Order: sequence, then structure tokens, then C-alpha cells
Amino acid sequence: MEINKEVNMKTLKFLLASVLILLTIGCAKIDPFSPKNKQAIQNQGTIEELKTNQNSMVADMLKLRQDQTIVARDMDKVQTGIGNKQNTGVQLFQGDGALLAIVTLAGMLIAAGVFGTYFKSQAAKNEKAANILAGEIALQNDPELNDRVCMAAMHTEVEDKVYHMLVKNQKLLKR
Repeated sequence: MEINKEVNMKTLKFLLASVLILLTIGCAKIDPFSPKNKQAIQNQGTIEELKTNQNSMVADMLKLRQDQTIVARDMDKVQTGIGNKQNTGVQLFQGDGALLAIVTLAGMLIAAGVFGTYFKSQAAKNEKAANILAGEIALQNDPELNDRVCMAAMHTEVEDKVYHMLVKNQKLLKR
């Protein structure tokens, strides 16, 4: 047993010596007061501060986004309100029906202008032709021909015009 005690004592001394050597050599790395560990501890605090700052910035951005959403919604309401106040009258011409009505009205006005110009030019030509015929009848100086022309024009809407043309052309010949 004595041998066991000696072996146990030697083993115990060896273990104690190993632990002391490890503590003196290896503990410098584990020492909480070593400069490297102090730096790591200080950095840990800095990292926590950065995380806190980041979280607060994210919270501020979310608040700004929410405020922006509220402002956009309110702006839409304001614009709708302004639009409603400006358009207080009844809108008669809106949609496709109004466009069709405007195009139809424009077409009718253009057609009226074209037809009016055509008929005015035809009326001017017919008046010139009637003046030429009245002048030729007046040149004949035949009272019987004058009476026949006046009788033919009698009871029509141009009776007075025919009479005035004949008289006017006879007066022109007497000059």
C-alpha cells in the first residue's frame, strides 16, 4: 500500500505542478483583467450600443414610414376635397356621349357652312342669269312680252322680284 501511496503522492504532485504551470502560463489568456479580454469586454459593450442604436434607428424609420402613410392619406383627402369644391356644378357633357354630341354638332356646323356657301353661290349665279334675261326682255321693248312674263310670274313667291327686275332694266335702257 505504501507503493500506492507513493504513486498517488507522485501523481498528485505531478497534477498540482501541472495545474500551477498551466495557471501561470495559460491563465494569462483566461485572466479577465488581461488587456485582450478587457478589449473584448469593452467591444462587447460597444456592440450592444451599436445594436441599441440600430434598433432605435429602425424604430424611427418605421415611425417615419407610418407618418408618411398618414400624410399621404390626408393629402389624398385634401385633394379630393379641393376637387369636390371646385366641381360644384352639374356636369352636362361628360363621357363618350358628350364627345359624340360635340363631334356631331361640329359636323353639322361644317355641313351647314358648306351647303350655305354652295347655295349662296347658286343664288348669286341665278340672280345674274335672271338679270341677263330681264335685260334682254327690256331690250325687246315689247309690252306684250312684258305682260306675258309678268303673268307667268303672277301668283308665285318671286312675282315682285320679276316685276322689279323688268322695271329696273327698262329704266337702265331709257338712260
